[in-house]
Amino acid sequence: MNSTTLLITILSLMLLLQSTQAFCIYNRLFEGSPNIKVFQSFTSGKAFSKVLSRDEIQCCHYSDRDCNKSGSKNSYLAFFVTIDGQDHADIAHCVAGGSLSFRGTSMDNISAVCVYPDGFVFTSTIHL
Repeated sequence: MNSTTLLITILSLMLLLQSTQAFCIYNRLFEGSPNIKVFQSFTSGKAFSKVLSRDEIQCCHYSDRDCNKSGSKNSYLAFFVTIDGQDHADIAHCVAGGSLSFRGTSMDNISAVCVYPDGFVFTSTIHL
């Protein structure tokens, strides 16, 4: 194995390991959909807050205290979302070691989908 192949293999493994240690939020809404703002609300300190355009992904390591106050992979996190100027409080509860996707084919059928590290999936509908 030459050094270039070895380097690519090592970098690929590092990316794989990094992705399994972070929660990611995906905007999988329809073509032409508005940007969404996803955020957490903490009483003190920093909190996760990102604006995602269509097909954008934002991730944060579960031990990062700006995203997960306890730093535990199994912590439940409450997310809030603003879509098209409308705030939706406490829309999704996901585990820090999992992921959250926003999906929909129109403004009338948007859902928040949490995937837990063990593969459990929880879907909630967002009513605009």
